This record gives sequence, C-alpha cells and structure tokens, in this order.
Amino acid sequence: MNRSIVIENLTFSYGDKELLTDLSMVLASGSKKGIMGPSGSGKTTLLHLIAGLLKPESGRIYSPEDVLEIRFSMVFQDGRLVENLNVFQNIRMVNESLGEGEIQQMLEALELGAYGKKKVRRLSGGERQRIAILRALAADYDVLLLDEPFSGLDRRMKQIVATYICEKSRGKILVLVTHDKEDAKLIGADVLELQECMGR
Repeated sequence: MNRSIVIENLTFSYGDKELLTDLSMVLASGSKKGIMGPSGSGKTTLLHLIAGLLKPESGRIYSPEDVLEIRFSMVFQDGRLVENLNVFQNIRMVNESLGEGEIQQMLEALELGAYGKKKVRRLSGGERQRIAILRALAADYDVLLLDEPFSGLDRRMKQIVATYICEKSRGKILVLVTHDKEDAKLIGADVLELQECMGR
C-alpha cells in the first residue's frame, strides 16, 4: 500500500535558535531524500520531527492516507543498541518473528556472519553501525530514517551497506541525514540542503 508524508510550513526552534523555518516537502513511497546542511542546521531534528519524537513549533507533518498507520524505523547517530545483549537479540528486539536463520542471512550480507552470539559491547564502532542498520531494516516499517548511517565504515563497506539498504527498503520512504554528498549518491537520494530551503 502506498504511503506518503506531507511536511507543511514546518518551523522548529531550540530556545532562541530557530533551526527550521517554513519547511515544506512531500515524501512518497519509493522516494529517497538526502538531508544535508551545516552542523546545527536541524538535520537530525528534522528526522526526529518526522518520526514524531519532537513536535513542531508551527506547521504540521501528516499522512494523507492515515497518519496512525505510518510505521517508522530509525538508525540513530549513537546506534542505541543494548550493550549486554548479543547481536541476534538486538536484531530480534524489533521483530520477534525472525528466526536465527533469517538473522544469520542478514548478518552475512554485511560480512558479520560470525557475530551473532557476540555481545554488542565487544564490537567495534563500524560493527555496531552495521548491526544498528540491520536492526532497523528488520522492523516492519513504511518509513526508514537514517542519521549518518555510514559513519565508521570504509568506502568498500559503505557500498555494500548502501546496496543492501536500497534492496531491503525498496518501495518504502527513505530519509538519509548525511554531511557527505557521496553517501547520498550511494543510495540514489535526491538531496535537500536545509539552508537553501528555509523560509521558502
């Protein structure tokens, strides 16, 4: 079923600092949007607003179909994995119906086949990042929100991960926050520069 999200005249401030001003756009099923801008321009804040973790100061974010049916999955900058659980357990948290065989296939796709039983606290930064991505992709979602998902990954692994994300999120809405245009190109995203659209 097609889903879309409409962002209409969105404004948001932290204290006296206005981050987003009169921002409008439409995110449709199958679309990929890359959000770029200087540090402090509101990139991560926009993701949190789309996910409903923050409320707009003015304007609105809604689904013309039925906002209550929109399901979100997100990769946060800090990963938010459970340190004392192993990799299998972290991924299964978002989808208890997944069997070990299915999770194993996911791990192997990102060259983590031997990591299923390892505790997250023993993993490197790049390994954690890939697990966080796999966990987000394992959820049942309509909208995939990615906040700097390629941090800690080398160029070869970025390509592998980007290809896998595109394959698994096909037909969904994908929103990527990044500081690197090459990352946006990897997933084929249309880039929105926040400082260029404020007030329009």
